[in-house]
Amino acid sequence: MSIDTRIQIINKGSETKQVIKFDKEERYKNLLFQMIEIEPDNPRWVAFLSNRAIEALIINEQYEKLICKHLFITNKYSKRIGNLKIHKYTKMLLEKYISYLILWKNYDKANELLKVGLLLYPNNMAFIFFKGMIQIESVKDLSKTYLIRDLKKYIESDKQTLCDSSYRDTQSLELIIAELNELAGKKKMAKKIITEINDDNLKYFWDQWNDNL
Repeated sequence: MSIDTRIQIINKGSETKQVIKFDKEERYKNLLFQMIEIEPDNPRWVAFLSNRAIEALIINEQYEKLICKHLFITNKYSKRIGNLKIHKYTKMLLEKYISYLILWKNYDKANELLKVGLLLYPNNMAFIFFKGMIQIESVKDLSKTYLIRDLKKYIESDKQTLCDSSYRDTQSLELIIAELNELAGKKKMAKKIITEINDDNLKYFWDQWNDNL
């Protein structure tokens, strides 16, 4: 039997003031840890771990072990779809584990697991987001590697000697360094380098590159 009423229930417990006042994040973290102890084979509690709980587990080097226990048949990382435990919380655990791998810049493993996730859940927005993030981070890392390795000699060299030996101004190489800094996310450094370039042709290149981005 149902009874129609005009009663309206407003839950303010999730408001920031209430969360801080009662330290709810710490309380929820402890409750989740208690449930993991009570039901160690239930993936639900690992799937719903809060950020604070995850941080505590990472510090104690327990998070990856715990998540793999509920995600893989062999209890350790695997890129084989046949080794995946399929249950109600598989998608959530995959999201959390891939996020963890990206956080620690383990892009190869994250990408392998992401392919499995997209096979099972092709329309999952989190997996689509992770795929784009990995691609962006890969470009950044490649840019940093190139900046350090291939242009190190130029950065440490005498600019006047370079200029005299090639009869050209070295600002063209500085434009490359600015663009690499831009790709690596170092926008302030890129802007500083470009500000010091006075060659209009090079500035045109810069504008074209960044308009295309």
